[in-house]
Amino acid sequence: MSSFGVPSLASLVLILSFFVLVSSTEVTHDGRAIIIDGEKKLLFSGSIHYPRSTPEMWPDLIRKAKLGGLDAIETYVFWNAHEPRRREYNFEGNLDLIRFIKEIKNAGLYSVLRIGPYACAEWNYGGFPVWLRNIPGLKFRTDNKQFENEMQNFTTLIVDMLKEEELLAPQGGPIILAQIENEYGNIMAPFGEAGKRYVQWCAKMAEAQNIGVPWLMCQQADAPQPMINTCNGFYCDNFEPNNPKSPKIWTENWTGWFQKWGEAKPHRPAEDIAFSVARFFQTGGTMQNYYMYHGGTNFGRYSGGPYISTTYDYDAPLDEYGNLRQPKWGHLKELHSSIKMMDIALLQGNANDTDLGNGVTATKYSVAGNVSGCFLSNTNTTTDFSVVFEGTEYFLPAWSVSVAPDCKTEVYNTAKVNTETHIMIKNPDTCKEKPKTLSWSWLPENHGDTLKGVGSFTANKLLEQTTTTIDESDYLWYMTSVDVKENESVVLRVNTTGHILHAFVNGELVGSQYSLLGEWEFVFEKKVSLNAGINYISLLSATVGLSNYGSFFEYDSYGIVGGPVELIGSGNNSIDLTKTKWAYKVGLNGMEKELFAEENCKNESLQWRTDYIPTLKPFTWYKATFDAPIGDEPVVVDLLGMVKGEAWVNGQSIGRFWPNYTADPDVCKPCDYRGQYSDSKCRTDCGEPSQRWYHVPRSFLKPGLPNTLVLFEEFGGNPLQINFQTVTVGNTCAKVEEGKTLLLTCQAGRSISDITFAAYGDIQGECGSFKTGKCESGDPGEVLSLIKQECVGKPWCSIEVTYKKLGYNFEGDLDFIKFIKIAQSAGLYVILRIGPYVCAEWKFGGIPVWLHQLPGVEFRTENQIFKDEMQNFTTLIVNKVKEEKLLAPQGGPIIITQIENEYGNAMKGYGAAGQTYIQWCAELAQSLDVGVPWIMCQQPNPPSPMINTCNGFYCEKFQPSSPNSPKMWTENWTGWFKAWGEAEPHRPVEDVAFAVARFFESGGTYQNYYMYHGGTNFGRTAGGPFLTTSYDYDAPIDEYGNVRQPKWGHLKQLHAAIKAMEKALTHGEANTTDFGNSVGATKYIINDTDAGCFLVNANQSTDATVNFEGTEYYVPARSVSILPDCKTVVFNTAKVSTQTNLMVNKPTGVPLSWEWKAETIKSNLKGKGSFETKQLLEQINTTGDTSDYLWYMTSVNITEEEASFTKTMTLRVKTAGHVLHAFYNGHLIGSQYATEGNYRFLFEKTVKLKSGKNFISLLSATVGLANYRPHFDSWPAGIAQGPVQLVAADGTTIDLTRNTWSYKIGMHGERKKLYSPHHHTKWYSADLAIDRPLTWYKTTFEVPEGEDALVLDLQGMGKGEAWVNGHSIGRYWPSFMAAKNECQPCDYRIKYDDSNCRTGCDQPSQRWYHVPRSYTNAGANNTLVLFEEVGGDPSNVSLQTVVVGAVCGDIGEGSTLVLSCPGQGKFTEIQFASFGDQSGECGSFQKGSCEAPDTSAVIQKECIGRSNCTVDVTEEALGKSGCSSNVTTRLAVQAVC
Repeated sequence: MSSFGVPSLASLVLILSFFVLVSSTEVTHDGRAIIIDGEKKLLFSGSIHYPRSTPEMWPDLIRKAKLGGLDAIETYVFWNAHEPRRREYNFEGNLDLIRFIKEIKNAGLYSVLRIGPYACAEWNYGGFPVWLRNIPGLKFRTDNKQFENEMQNFTTLIVDMLKEEELLAPQGGPIILAQIENEYGNIMAPFGEAGKRYVQWCAKMAEAQNIGVPWLMCQQADAPQPMINTCNGFYCDNFEPNNPKSPKIWTENWTGWFQKWGEAKPHRPAEDIAFSVARFFQTGGTMQNYYMYHGGTNFGRYSGGPYISTTYDYDAPLDEYGNLRQPKWGHLKELHSSIKMMDIALLQGNANDTDLGNGVTATKYSVAGNVSGCFLSNTNTTTDFSVVFEGTEYFLPAWSVSVAPDCKTEVYNTAKVNTETHIMIKNPDTCKEKPKTLSWSWLPENHGDTLKGVGSFTANKLLEQTTTTIDESDYLWYMTSVDVKENESVVLRVNTTGHILHAFVNGELVGSQYSLLGEWEFVFEKKVSLNAGINYISLLSATVGLSNYGSFFEYDSYGIVGGPVELIGSGNNSIDLTKTKWAYKVGLNGMEKELFAEENCKNESLQWRTDYIPTLKPFTWYKATFDAPIGDEPVVVDLLGMVKGEAWVNGQSIGRFWPNYTADPDVCKPCDYRGQYSDSKCRTDCGEPSQRWYHVPRSFLKPGLPNTLVLFEEFGGNPLQINFQTVTVGNTCAKVEEGKTLLLTCQAGRSISDITFAAYGDIQGECGSFKTGKCESGDPGEVLSLIKQECVGKPWCSIEVTYKKLGYNFEGDLDFIKFIKIAQSAGLYVILRIGPYVCAEWKFGGIPVWLHQLPGVEFRTENQIFKDEMQNFTTLIVNKVKEEKLLAPQGGPIIITQIENEYGNAMKGYGAAGQTYIQWCAELAQSLDVGVPWIMCQQPNPPSPMINTCNGFYCEKFQPSSPNSPKMWTENWTGWFKAWGEAEPHRPVEDVAFAVARFFESGGTYQNYYMYHGGTNFGRTAGGPFLTTSYDYDAPIDEYGNVRQPKWGHLKQLHAAIKAMEKALTHGEANTTDFGNSVGATKYIINDTDAGCFLVNANQSTDATVNFEGTEYYVPARSVSILPDCKTVVFNTAKVSTQTNLMVNKPTGVPLSWEWKAETIKSNLKGKGSFETKQLLEQINTTGDTSDYLWYMTSVNITEEEASFTKTMTLRVKTAGHVLHAFYNGHLIGSQYATEGNYRFLFEKTVKLKSGKNFISLLSATVGLANYRPHFDSWPAGIAQGPVQLVAADGTTIDLTRNTWSYKIGMHGERKKLYSPHHHTKWYSADLAIDRPLTWYKTTFEVPEGEDALVLDLQGMGKGEAWVNGHSIGRYWPSFMAAKNECQPCDYRIKYDDSNCRTGCDQPSQRWYHVPRSYTNAGANNTLVLFEEVGGDPSNVSLQTVVVGAVCGDIGEGSTLVLSCPGQGKFTEIQFASFGDQSGECGSFQKGSCEAPDTSAVIQKECIGRSNCTVDVTEEALGKSGCSSNVTTRLAVQAVC
């Protein structure tokens, strides 16, 4: 046995020795960082004060701190709590400092112990025991032996306890830093030289403790070595330690602020805290502590101040009850992680700053071996910036810091909060069989003795309260008596230093008064009646926390010290009671008897009364029993109805209460995280109780047993509404950036029960008030369904926020894959212009409006945010076509793709960044590996291998920038688009054909018609602004899909002629011949037998006859003849032989029966919106283009006097358009709209003022969004910036621009989807409203049979939007007439521009609106809904079909007339036929001076009854015309099908 025992003992000794060695931690520092076991550390710490929570809460608080990314927990040591009486110590319960530090150690965290022992901390008396004040000769915090002895005694006591428990780092404990004194440098100056000696003594005393870890002195610029001086404050980035050997440490980053009775709740935005932390580490900081990380509760009477509330929540990352305060906790956690990613660079690297201008700085930390880390900060308080640093673009919101651990990729920005937000709620207790209200009993405070002047001791002076009570109680009785000879009325005047005074005379309470916040001295005066003889005067003085900060705060006086106390009689005769004999009693009898103690609550001898419950009775004790609320959530008691006092639960004080002390109603302002924070910013709950709910720690409760609540009410309250509640997460919300991950969590083991809102796009509002904003991607219902599927029933869920996850819309007419496949099935190639900027007269140029809302985005330039989104979408499109095998190398029809669009036209406006951007575009395109060429239209000198192409009316002079690029024309504009207020644009077919022939004649090999079919801007897709719903474009196929003749046929013939010499044009050499006078010939030749020729007359007025290669040719002015064999003209661009189709709109004859409903605007006219600001917002940013409409609403109060002086004023509104309707006191006073191209205008209208509140409601409407020019995305809309003013005749102006404006997006009917056939609401059929603005109309109609296109004739309506069976067919505005003077005779020979050849002047810009047959149902089951904005008459609205009314031919002699009826139609009538010198055009032919007399008979014979007919235009076929030889004879025919 012994042989085995000895070695075992030796082994055990060796093992223990080894354990001691490995668990010992060495803590040192250099000028860069704290060094632990030889390794420099980047440290995040957080303050948790152990007495402000409970031991049962500590492990959870510390665990959450660690999860939040903290490395250490910091706390003060609270001297007065541990040594309440000299040499009597208390380290029990929540004062068990040792247990608290061991919990930190168990969690694997470090500890920072701020022994002080002065703490400040808004703790009573700053943590000093009040008994210090009574030690003779003692002076606080200076070179005073008595004070230093007491301070050293307590400090040594604490250090010895730590050493005994081996809690210091060298012993293997968690404590790595300790602090002596606290913020002494802030208040040191008045102490003079004695203060400096005191600091030296503190340092020496601390060092003598031999704790083996560094000592800190915060806010101590002259801290002696080896003390490390540190910084406290909201910002410490500019702080520098006083010694190069000291690291830069921040001991208090104030995460919020404390609250006082009478103050609103303070908040510090998470963005600002994160900004301050990032700036600190950017500027060389390596350790930072949050003050507070958990604030907690001032239980008992520990709150300082004076007037510090019981809650010490501090807006900390963990709230008062220990819940995560989201998003603050999560946002900071992400910050810690991002900074820790570059800890090596920050701890070891060299810092280099780059000033990027405008308050933007980049800091790069570099270490040998290619280790780096970067911060980019924008300290500008209002302006966002995009900057390029080392080749990477960063968007920096104002007042933010981006963290880029690899100096390339931003992983975190302090202003971009992606963490969920928790809305905390207080739930009523759900204990079963629990009564709805508490059952109360009560006792009066027994102060019969004190009201008779009976005290514990006497003095012939008025004593200072705290030295008298030694803070054993808030209360001190001052009692005296006065003998008067007769009854008299006097004024009792008491001068007191507060905080509260209750005055009794002869046993009756005559009055109570309390100090105003910050003004502790006050004079109490009350008229009282004295009786002849002895009169007792009893004054109860109460404190509400003792001072805790400032020079000599320890000597602040409290109570009625020095008075005077006087009785003022008539004639100012006074009795000064100041130096009479005063009796004193500390505290209240009920507190002395401990009525709140558990045993006394059950003491029947106390005879708690239940016969009735008095309310509003001062100095009353109330008692109730209750069951502990079920569950684990924190518990609070709602004390609304009570006034002031103290509360106990099961004998433990939960603190003072004062719920009727309400916050100043005028200090709460909108909170902007940008700019320097101060404790007056971002206050909430103005006009509400400073504290209504009081924390009841679960450890104070007895589950399953009766619990007792005792209240002492000082002023008189009503306990009947008091109830217990639990604090929990009611809702969790998040707004998360694209590319980040959405994380939603519930606390206390609960699960997510429902998703009430989910949208993917630009969401407006904040947690609790989200609403769909400026755009949404995908089907909102699908997004909501997806989130529900991922989250409901789970305690947490996470979802990647990406387009791929949350969806796009490629349904219906957005199914571009289906479109390409149809082209493929027709045997055609496809050119895919991905862009993704398209211009195209499409709103916002095809760029999503939500992209405009991304902070820092700039469109179409070297901007990383825009490029990321563009790359994402372009890649998506390419991947989709690859997946469907639609690229040519895959066997698909796509032979060419395009990146960007017409950027060269706008590029100058973007400067050098534009050059960089276009290079990036090319690199992006090439990286997508499509296997077909990429083009860039209107892009001179594009990056190789991009092919630059031409857009325009003419491109014959265009030459590609590279000899390896073919000559391509991507947009030959066949007509032009139309704006409201403009006449109909047309481009003659002769000119289109001339442009095409010239292009191919000059070496072109690819040409695209823009547009070949224009179509319709359904919904609100029209751009502009002010572009019409019709996008007909005078294209070869009209808006409805009908062939536009002769344009379609003439171009068809042109294509055939050019194709006849395709080989020569693509392989031959070109030779040109100049005949002079703008006439020439171009011959493409491969060999003697394979050639093709063009004859060109570019002269705009003179026809030409030329001899080319032995043959004479007639070439009309401004025309091209095509000779595929270089001998015979097969086509001339000016000689149109194709028929003309005359289209007509044919009424269906179906009458429409209308119903109507007024738009609901009552609340808007009263200024009730969805949100409000003190500025005029830009419309597009506000609505996100979810609607054309935005209500701007405000009010102005006019006094009777002002109304009498200014009975009328002019309402003046400056707006960026596009339409404004102004309402004043509920009445529409005027409407105004912009003119196309000039969207800003000034609205002015006289209004009559009335005294009182006058409501101004302005409805702003957009009419399409800009789509072209540099920076088009920055064009404002709406009443952005205003001004909005009321101007009197004498110039007196009331500027409403900075008023509080309320906003509502869209029409009520839009939100209710009144246009849906499935929406059920009450419509009115009687008394059809006519010319009524803001009115909805509905009817049903029958669809005519057949395939003819359908249109709505909206003549009579004003302006609005139309829906058929829920499909928007677009905006309408038939009341907007085209200008009278735009229409001139059209001559194809004149070089075309969009102002030429207009028709329809002084007519509606658009009267007819396309109804696709696919939008309709067969039969009568169709619904038409109109929203009329300005007032119209729907009774004239009709449904019509578009048909060919007549076909015409106008052919020169020697050609052949070919006429055909569309579909299965046959010719029924010849309306006109003449072979001679007739004039006019289809629909308006006129006979001339000569013609062949049998022309009509010949045509009738050849055409009537047939679907098509052919006639040779010769005298042999038609007879002699009789025209002279100098007249060009033609055949003109107009026939009806």
